[in-house]
Amino acid sequence: MKTLSFDVVIIGSGIVGSAIAYELSKYKIKLAVLEKNPSFANETTATNSGIIHCGFDAEPNTLKAKLNVIGNKLWQEKIFPKVKFPRKQSDSVVIAFDDEERAELLHLYNKGIQNNLNPKSLKILDEKATKKLYHNLNPLVVSSLVCTNSWIIDSKKASLAFLQIAKNNDAHLFENTKVENIEFKNNVFFIQTNNPDFEFKTKVVINAAGTFADEISKLAGYPEFEQRFLRGQYLILSPLNNVDAKSIFFMTPTKYGKGVIVTTKLNGNIMVGPTAEEHNQRDEAKSVDLKLAKNIQEIGHKIFPDLNFSNIITTYAASRSIDVATSDFIIKATDKNPCFINVAGMQSPAISSAPAIAKEVKKLVLKAKLTLSPKENFKDKAEIL
Repeated sequence: MKTLSFDVVIIGSGIVGSAIAYELSKYKIKLAVLEKNPSFANETTATNSGIIHCGFDAEPNTLKAKLNVIGNKLWQEKIFPKVKFPRKQSDSVVIAFDDEERAELLHLYNKGIQNNLNPKSLKILDEKATKKLYHNLNPLVVSSLVCTNSWIIDSKKASLAFLQIAKNNDAHLFENTKVENIEFKNNVFFIQTNNPDFEFKTKVVINAAGTFADEISKLAGYPEFEQRFLRGQYLILSPLNNVDAKSIFFMTPTKYGKGVIVTTKLNGNIMVGPTAEEHNQRDEAKSVDLKLAKNIQEIGHKIFPDLNFSNIITTYAASRSIDVATSDFIIKATDKNPCFINVAGMQSPAISSAPAIAKEVKKLVLKAKLTLSPKENFKDKAEIL
């Protein structure tokens, strides 16, 4: 068996793993990304809402709150100018139907300010102003919270662009490479995969394995956290519809998440969803339950009564990983080994936060005593359209 030696191995190529690869490829290290699937960024990253959120929903003083706002800024100021992939600015509009939900809008506004959102990007509209701006909404809407700092992106293509930059800067990318064993000996990790011809040797492991992140950590001997899962199912409708859904319309959030949304995707199709179903079958993250389509339609009609569900193009599902102990992101080295870094619990707003998460991981790599010397000729551009 041949041994391939690296300084850092990233397990997982979703938006978070790809953003980490992009960030670390700026430095003079030998870097690898391992992906178990036949193609990169093909799990939750490929089947989600694809939204860079403003940051008003996350609970203050959490990693999700801090990194959402920082990540949003990094996307717009550092990444968009040089990394080209499909995207568009789109306002986020949270609607309220009664006084209780109107009070929740004020609560969301105050959380946004506490989370360091720019107050200029956030406002509460009364019933008249809401209906003047957004046509075809349910006439029972009494108020809305509007944020002008959100974006819709193709998160799979964003991931592929990150990976392209990493590859252009000498990172090694491995598809069809499922991790089967991790052993730490003589101060380095040895990783065996489904490929019997070689193993990986590395100083630092970054575990960004999504719904399997807790399993990978256990495999390495660090059973320090457990994830639960919410599966979200979406309906995709033809653009030939009766509503103006150019913004991102949200129901008022519940304890299960930001709520069902209605918006127009980058390709013009209308997206309605997701649901929020508790499940424990991580292998069934993408399975679809057609019985839930009725529930999605009911909520979609509550936002836009004229929404036409007779032209459903497709349905799909994705799973959000949630840390059982904290419901927050996990971005930390294991208690026993500073060289094994877990990046887990990557529920929303992971896409929004991805560039900021990558910078937090870089700090942990430095704490693991790995030298990060900047490359003089870092190739910082890519285009995946």
